[in-house]
Amino acid sequence: MQSIKAVPREMADKKPPHGSPCNSCGLCCFSSKCDVGRTLFGGPSRDGDGPCPALRFDDEKKSYCDVMQNPQLYTDHDPDEARAAMYLLMYAGWGCTMRINGELNHAFDYRLERFTRNCRDAFNNASRIWKLDNLLPF
Repeated sequence: MQSIKAVPREMADKKPPHGSPCNSCGLCCFSSKCDVGRTLFGGPSRDGDGPCPALRFDDEKKSYCDVMQNPQLYTDHDPDEARAAMYLLMYAGWGCTMRINGELNHAFDYRLERFTRNCRDAFNNASRIWKLDNLLPF
């Protein structure tokens, strides 16, 4: 069962539908840390451990991840490799992966799962770069 989280109304109002292009609202990172964030900053679970300390906002109030922007501050790996691994793990460029209020886009989830299965080796390598346990369920 998912926990109930209070989030700022203005962030929730800006969030695009699940699977729609990301608009950098920041709600995902505000509400919880990703797997990399929990590894870097601690956190016992996917629920209730946000906001992520790496969440930043630019002058236009668009969010960005400081781990993606400045990976050299968080790992000894080559910054370009670490950034690419982070982009892969976060499905950057695929669309909004955050679901709220029961929204679900089955077709989008299926595309992400199929992509993940087809790129299993790349995901495992990205997980090693960021010192994650093997997170793939298959």
